Amino acid sequence: FMKKLIIILVTTLTLFACSSDKTTTISRVVDGDTFDVKYGSGDIDRIRLLGVDTPETYSKNKPDEYEGITNIECLDEWGDKATTYAIDILANNAVVLTSDPLTEERDYYDRLLSYIEIEGKDFSAMLLENGYARVYTESKISRTDSYLILEENAKKNKLGLWGCPTLPVNID
Repeated sequence: FMKKLIIILVTTLTLFACSSDKTTTISRVVDGDTFDVKYGSGDIDRIRLLGVDTPETYSKNKPDEYEGITNIECLDEWGDKATTYAIDILANNAVVLTSDPLTEERDYYDRLLSYIEIEGKDFSAMLLENGYARVYTESKISRTDSYLILEENAKKNKLGLWGCPTLPVNID
C-alpha cells in the first residue's frame, strides 16, 4: 500500500511540475498582442500572442490591413483600447502559455509564440469576440477555423474595430 501511495504521490508531483512550467505571470503588457512574462526562475521572456493581430500602438497602422478599414485614426484608437483591455485582464496575473504544433516556437524577433489562457479562457478568442483584433492568417495555426468564426461574428455585429467608419471623418 505504501509503495502505491508513494508512486501516486511522485506521479502527481511530476505532472504538477511539468504543467507548472507553462504557468507564468504577465509582468508587462507591451500592446494588445505582445507581453512580457516573468517565470518562477526570475527570467523574463517576450510573448507574441498566436492567432491574432491587434492594431499597432508603436508603429503606423496600414489601410486595409483590417479588411476594408481605411480609417487609420479609428484603428489607432482600437490599438490603444486593445492594450488597455490586455492590461485590465492580464497584467500581473497568472496565465498558462500554450504552444501550437503547427507553428515555430519563436518568431523573427525571437518572441515566444504562444496562446495565453487566463482562468481557463483563451485570451486570443477574447480579443476576437470583442472586436479588439483580427485573425492573423499570415501564419498557420491549429485554431484558425474557430478564430475566423469569432472574427466573423464580431464583424457582423460591428464590435470594436469592426465598427470603424469606412472613411476617415473630416474635422474642420
